Amino acid sequence: MRYLFIGILLILFTSCIDNDNNKNKLENTVTRNDFQKMYPLFTYENNVKDFGAIGDGLIDDTSAIQNAIDSANDFDTIYFPKGKYLVSSTLIINKSNICLKGKEAIIVYKPSKNIYFDANLTQNGTIQKKSICNPLLLIQGKLDPKPYFIENTLSETSKKIILNSDYDYFSKGDLILITQNDYGKQIDLPNKAIKYFREQNFLTKIDLIQNENIYLLENTSIPFYKSIESKIYKLDPVKNVIIYGLSFKILNKDELYSSGIVFDCASESIINDVSIFGASKSSIKVSSSYKINITNSSISDMKDFSQDMGIGIHLSQSHYTFISNCFINQVSHGILLDNGNSHSNIFYNKIIDSRVEGAIALQGKFNYSNNINNNKIYESQIGIIVGGGNNTNYNDGPQNKIISNFISDCNIGIELRNETKDIIVEENKFASILRSDVVLTNLDASYILQ
Repeated sequence: MRYLFIGILLILFTSCIDNDNNKNKLENTVTRNDFQKMYPLFTYENNVKDFGAIGDGLIDDTSAIQNAIDSANDFDTIYFPKGKYLVSSTLIINKSNICLKGKEAIIVYKPSKNIYFDANLTQNGTIQKKSICNPLLLIQGKLDPKPYFIENTLSETSKKIILNSDYDYFSKGDLILITQNDYGKQIDLPNKAIKYFREQNFLTKIDLIQNENIYLLENTSIPFYKSIESKIYKLDPVKNVIIYGLSFKILNKDELYSSGIVFDCASESIINDVSIFGASKSSIKVSSSYKINITNSSISDMKDFSQDMGIGIHLSQSHYTFISNCFINQVSHGILLDNGNSHSNIFYNKIIDSRVEGAIALQGKFNYSNNINNNKIYESQIGIIVGGGNNTNYNDGPQNKIISNFISDCNIGIELRNETKDIIVEENKFASILRSDVVLTNLDASYILQ
């Protein structure tokens, strides 16, 4: 008996060491959005049927699946064997280090009513609760609504933040949101005074705290001015979540809204080899999140193409998002960046039949330093659109790049609008464009390198 007890203690001790080692490995791997390096760290597998799921498409499996998620330990995988799993309300992941994996498994979502969740976004420099309606799967962390004001101007290359107080509230590795907004306020620069019309934000991690100063992991690429009351918020994100090999089918009543997978206040997580059919609002939405990787996945058969509906992949106030090798068909926008996104990499995707302006659209408040490269776009109103929506003060840029894309059978290939700044458009190819390959609307052509 004594030796059995000692053996159990050794197993538990070894398990703790393994989990700690996995966390340390993730610090160095997930930041590179590398599925092949992250996935093997999830070693223990729980079968969802062991928690009571049936998988016949008839019996409601919502409670069983949610119980499996809630019962998972660090680096557990929730496995869905072949079957159809009926879900009637939102599944929620509010913990880190979990994987949902399927093999020939379809999660069928039939919401019975509109249920709204709060999402954490900024508006006019303050935290606003914007509703998310009927997501099938919600991966959600927390954002502390208390602002901490920055006492220095952050230049494009600066990583140093000076706070007036409360620096001891923050720690190395914390995810923070930097934001500022003061519509129309004058800024006095060394050579000129300008009026400021931008709400802008940036998500990054704290790399170091030294001598009561905070040093960022990445520089902001844009200035944040002390005179406009730049501030930071602290996030407690859900991180290291993998959704792998699952299909999601949404069966919607006409009067209901629905989304597929929603990340809100999340970081360093992956969607890989996932299919989503039939959402009415967004198939995948990423808001207030950092380093989310969406690869090798398909989206099709959206059910609503009215305003703000039918969006394949929707980014809002998210940074360092990676979208590649996805197939997107029958949508309003294929990929939409609508509000303060930066450093997104959108590569090697194929989008067909986008029914609203912009199969890929950077169209909102100040999207900057995004790369749109080597995508293929067919049968859309406008292939790629950058700049401003319908408001000339909601400009986009600087440093967005549109390079080496192929655009065919569209009304317009690429349109650049409304004060879009310092954009690079190079080596794109066009075929069967009805109106024009590149259109400039209310734009100074000196901003274009083509």
